[in-house]
Amino acid sequence: MEMREFYTEWNRRYWLESQAADRLAVLRDGRLDELLELAKLGPILPCRGKRPLTRHGVKEASSDRAQIERWQREYPAANFALATGRVTVVDIDGHEGALSLRRLEREIGELPETLTVETGRGRHLYFASSKPLRCSVGKLGPGLDTRGAGGYVIAPPSVHPQTDEPYEYVDRNARIAPLPTALARRLG
Repeated sequence: MEMREFYTEWNRRYWLESQAADRLAVLRDGRLDELLELAKLGPILPCRGKRPLTRHGVKEASSDRAQIERWQREYPAANFALATGRVTVVDIDGHEGALSLRRLEREIGELPETLTVETGRGRHLYFASSKPLRCSVGKLGPGLDTRGAGGYVIAPPSVHPQTDEPYEYVDRNARIAPLPTALARRLG
């Protein structure tokens, strides 16, 4: 590689990294407040991409303000995840997941409006669970996973590790609907 090509490549990489850093800085403003709001839904934990940064993973998730502040200082660029269990999350991955959801709704009825997060590759539908359900992969159909007891989902104000798209609430003020009985039966 010639010197000129090397510098051109180096400048391109530097520019891309600085753009990503600028985008993260904008997303991180007011972040502590958002994390504390998220912790009202259940314990949270910091992640690198989608992997927990805590030694014992989801078992160390916390709703404690002091702990969340420590994590925010220690991992300022981290994503954060919500430990599931009190809520069950239906994870709709891409077009395949959307098709599976339509098939599922034809079989069990339309799912109620609920707190929804755009994920960068799909959506997360949050439901209140009276009894904790287990996590599943594809049990409801291809591209449809669930996160329940012992699981977690990356949540706002995080950034999707593959698409660099932010996780965003569709309507931050939406209520979390109870998990429909027909859906709970399918998962049980």
